[in-house]
Amino acid sequence: DGDLLGKALTGAYFIGEDLVKGGHVLVSKAVKKKVEHDYFFRNATFSEYTELMPDSEPCYTIGGSPGPFFAELVPTADSRYLCAPLLALCGRHQASPSDLEVMDQRIYRQHIVQRAVLMFALDLLGDSETGCLDSVGVLLEVMARKRRTMEYLQPALEGPGGVGLEDMLWTFEQPADAVLAALAARSKLRELNAQQERAHRIHIHGYGVHCGQLLCIEGTDIHWGDPVNTASKLGQDTATDEELLITPEVKEAAQQDSRLADCIYEERCFSKSGVDFVCYCVKPQKAAHQSEGVDDLRPSVVPLTGVAARLSRAGFAVPETEASQQTAELMPQLGFVGRGYHGKEIRVRAAERLAIATDSECTVRLRYQTMAKNAPTKK
Repeated sequence: DGDLLGKALTGAYFIGEDLVKGGHVLVSKAVKKKVEHDYFFRNATFSEYTELMPDSEPCYTIGGSPGPFFAELVPTADSRYLCAPLLALCGRHQASPSDLEVMDQRIYRQHIVQRAVLMFALDLLGDSETGCLDSVGVLLEVMARKRRTMEYLQPALEGPGGVGLEDMLWTFEQPADAVLAALAARSKLRELNAQQERAHRIHIHGYGVHCGQLLCIEGTDIHWGDPVNTASKLGQDTATDEELLITPEVKEAAQQDSRLADCIYEERCFSKSGVDFVCYCVKPQKAAHQSEGVDDLRPSVVPLTGVAARLSRAGFAVPETEASQQTAELMPQLGFVGRGYHGKEIRVRAAERLAIATDSECTVRLRYQTMAKNAPTKK
């Protein structure tokens, strides 16, 4: 279905989206090794990039004079490989200033639309202990898991009028519809995960909604505009623990919709890519007393909520019987010990947050588990 998965994609995304600055062309050590002796790069230079995080694999900027280019430039009027609407965009490159204004007005009338955009990101590995995408078998399983999950969520997203432009990019006529769809999808995913073994669960870390003007050209993958960029920043880069983050414009529209009358909007301030911005976390009124986090995914007599549920998801054992007595014994599962959930300070801070979340005294006993593969795992 056109999806790309694997270490190459993950690495390229990190280098291009999060690492490189200043208009550099940045390549990994593996790419440098492949191309540095190619004739095209005979006059190029490769300089090690210095703005890397500790323990990161080296990357290199390409300078000098690579080339020359022998590719033939296709005329902008060539319609052999483009659909008709795209020809109007290409034609802008050869238009006179007076014609350009007329063309832009026509493009605006035909392809600029007002939409609300919902974006989110699936954790395709879920709670699997695989932790990598090296194996073809793992890749195929991840793709199948994604397809099944999106099929399950599709009715919730389409119900309020959602149109899926991509798997994780949906547009809506009204901002409130996008908020309703996000809440419905979150609820459906929790239902699905409640039926799955932990290793087979899929998580959506967050949802983001923004509204505004989009350039949409039917039959193409062009759906550009600030709503897409901002919704992606909120839902895919900022939100955690299944949070639904919306912009002030969406909040204003949502507050006027009776279907969302039981929601509250907690203000959040973030800084991303050097830009400070304000957004709002949407929470149903009935869950307002809970701390941030996700509901427990397992049915139980005493359901875990807030931080307790987040600890459970992170691999800490939080027995329901002890949670009902405001006492919890936390022990990280073996699969999580090596992935950032070890360390006394982390456990103590988690215990403190759990005590605050219960709004009463909470006694927490901390147990420690060895890294041995045959060490018993507490149920």
